[in-house]
Amino acid sequence: MSDPTYNIEFFAGEVYCTVLCTGKFSEKAFHDMVERMRDHRAGAGPKVKYLVDIRRTSYHFDNFARFRIAEGAAVLLPNLRVSVLGNSGVVDKITENTAFNRGMLILVTDNEAEAVLWLEK
Repeated sequence: MSDPTYNIEFFAGEVYCTVLCTGKFSEKAFHDMVERMRDHRAGAGPKVKYLVDIRRTSYHFDNFARFRIAEGAAVLLPNLRVSVLGNSGVVDKITENTAFNRGMLILVTDNEAEAVLWLEK
């Protein structure tokens, strides 16, 4: 059952897959996105990379919620290369550091060119 307050779409590209997120995102919505990425990865193969664009979402999480989201993502998506593209002023490194320290290859940034370049490595 989908939640009408948010939307998650996948767009396959040659180098990476874009995950476009829109709407009001709760912690549950982020966990849903991670589970859908896990399912997508199973069909796309282990070398798939993702650009997760959350610039069109609204959310507010304290540091502990960001920690839980990142930890859950790293457990479900080990060794996955992901760029998370957020809005300027909301990007912080707690999510990136938590996921990276648990085995996920991740960059969190507000710069689209940087996010794409990092995925192309």
